[in-house]
Amino acid sequence: LNVLQHSNLAGKWLKKYTAEPHLAGTNYGLVEFTAEKFEEYGFTTKIDTHNCYINYPGKNNTLKVLKPHGDEYKVIYQPTLVEDVLKEDPTTDGDDLIPAFHGYSANGNVTGPLVFANYGTKEDFKLLESKGVNVKGSVVIVRYGKIFRGLKVKFAQEAGAVGVIIYSDPADDYVPEDEDSYPKGPGRNPSSIQRGSVQFLSSLPGDPSRFSDKTPEALAELDTIPKIPSLPISYKEAEPILVQLNGYGLDLGFHGGLSKFKYSTGPSHNQVNIFNNNTYTFTDLWNVFGLYEGHDTNEVILLGNHRDAWIKGGAGDPNSGSAALLEIARALGELFKLGWKPQKSVLLASWDGEEYGLVGSTAFAEKFSDEIGKKVVGYINMDVAVSGSHLSLAGSPLLNEFLLDIADQVSYSRTNQTLKEHFVNESQIHILGSGSDYTSFYEHLGVTSIDLGFGNGKGDPVYHYHSNYDSYHWMEKFADPGFVLHNSLAQYIGLLIINLSEPKVLQSYQAHDYSESIYSYFDELVEKIPKNWLHKSVTLEDEEQSYGCHMMKKHHNVTLSSLVNSTYHELKGFIRVSKKHDHYTKTLQKIWDEDISKSKNPFRKFIFNRKVKNANNKLKHLEKEFLYEDGLNGRDWFKHVVFASGRYTGYAGQKLPGLTEALEDHDFEQTARWIGIIKKSIKK
Repeated sequence: LNVLQHSNLAGKWLKKYTAEPHLAGTNYGLVEFTAEKFEEYGFTTKIDTHNCYINYPGKNNTLKVLKPHGDEYKVIYQPTLVEDVLKEDPTTDGDDLIPAFHGYSANGNVTGPLVFANYGTKEDFKLLESKGVNVKGSVVIVRYGKIFRGLKVKFAQEAGAVGVIIYSDPADDYVPEDEDSYPKGPGRNPSSIQRGSVQFLSSLPGDPSRFSDKTPEALAELDTIPKIPSLPISYKEAEPILVQLNGYGLDLGFHGGLSKFKYSTGPSHNQVNIFNNNTYTFTDLWNVFGLYEGHDTNEVILLGNHRDAWIKGGAGDPNSGSAALLEIARALGELFKLGWKPQKSVLLASWDGEEYGLVGSTAFAEKFSDEIGKKVVGYINMDVAVSGSHLSLAGSPLLNEFLLDIADQVSYSRTNQTLKEHFVNESQIHILGSGSDYTSFYEHLGVTSIDLGFGNGKGDPVYHYHSNYDSYHWMEKFADPGFVLHNSLAQYIGLLIINLSEPKVLQSYQAHDYSESIYSYFDELVEKIPKNWLHKSVTLEDEEQSYGCHMMKKHHNVTLSSLVNSTYHELKGFIRVSKKHDHYTKTLQKIWDEDISKSKNPFRKFIFNRKVKNANNKLKHLEKEFLYEDGLNGRDWFKHVVFASGRYTGYAGQKLPGLTEALEDHDFEQTARWIGIIKKSIKK
């Protein structure tokens, strides 16, 4: 990867990707450009087309504040829903700017009193209900943050609201209030608007129409997208709306960064009207692939980034990742020219439709699920490569040690440290939730996955997420001058790919880290089981096999306590076996390096290759042993027993989600059922 240490073209690629609008299903020129670059660097390219159901913004969507005037209403305020044009930033000007809207928001013309629901979490709506704040028939306004925006709309809809407004509160930014706003300084531009999808992501990612007959009647009844309209707005234009609540409703301790708003709940006296007139359509989405075949074509390392953006720019999300993807392709291409051929094949992917709800990657994952399950050893996801200076790592515990080992081989440009030293000083490796393209591979198909990039945090300029100000100018001037973080990430991921694809044995996968993680997750949840449940009998009946404890019933009455203890027993066995297997894989790789690779005896190599294949398959398919075919309760697309998107958060990951949700619901039978399912998965 020396080429990346001596040259850096990330800025060139970023300027190309951010020069024109590229909403999902548009700008085929960027599709062709990406394919041409993959081919130029030695990859065999393919464009994979999927026809999917999405919406595009209407130009006459409106938001109005109405004051009762006799039998009619008078418009007293109407925000523009437009971000300011900045002379310093050419991306913010032109006839091709994309209006502010929400992907998959319902069309409609609704009016109601205003209610403030803080972040719009499940807990926020429960609090409003418990305090007697009437949400039914209202237009709810919430702030971005805490949970995925689509769930804010979902919870408002469930509470009886007729529409939703979402704004970005300046109190949620890291930058001090006295800093100048963009473009003069690192602060948030007051007119910035966060667009985005409001699909119910934790219920079903992907094209929401794919399991329907796609008639107009069926499309109108889809239950994984909203039935009420919503709009995003800047805090500058939200404040005159929010002040309508001053003096109305309750003070529930909500606080924020708007000086004129008292953060009271309402309902307001004045009314708010939302008019949404977006265009829903079936359109082609294009995934672009670049394949370089290794010695073993049955083992594939997949690296993916999505190409589509909500705005003309998208310098952080997603095209910092697109630029890094081309840099990785360029570096690997130089290795190919030198005659290097990886042990495993390398597949690069440029996804379309991610922003609407992981639509392109999910369509691909479902269409080719059998082949992916058999061949893909690991998936590396790079969505926002750079939005700040803080390295963020998330993934399967199988790869925790590997991620840190490789990070120790790459320099961190901001300090005299390695990436590992920078990372361990301020963060930890997180589990995967949802919100990006790893979701289908990991939580539906059980393919070991990781997600990484430089995220936004303290000391960084405000990241104008999904705003016109997520632009090339912002990236070049504030976030990553010289594109050095882009370069560091490309080097890091390039080394990850080489070290995953090159060794004969999958020794980078540490099964004991995985088994010990599951043990700790289970231990945490057992502490939450009500003590009076432990001696209650577990009814197994027809689900004995699913519970993984049918043998226990022959010997004694099964209580929840005995089921928990037998699960601990299986977990301890899993830890012992996984440690032995990790030692075995290291031994196999050493034998290959020092002996078998040099042997001219084909029979010895054949026998050894059989051992390697068996050892690799156990690791490659380990996570698939934790797939439960019936899926999670109420969202059966999610199959992974150990990890899933949080049902009430969307973005954040949830450990042992079936058991977690059963305990949240205070459901004894489901608690017992999911402990049994966990136990059976471990026994496999």
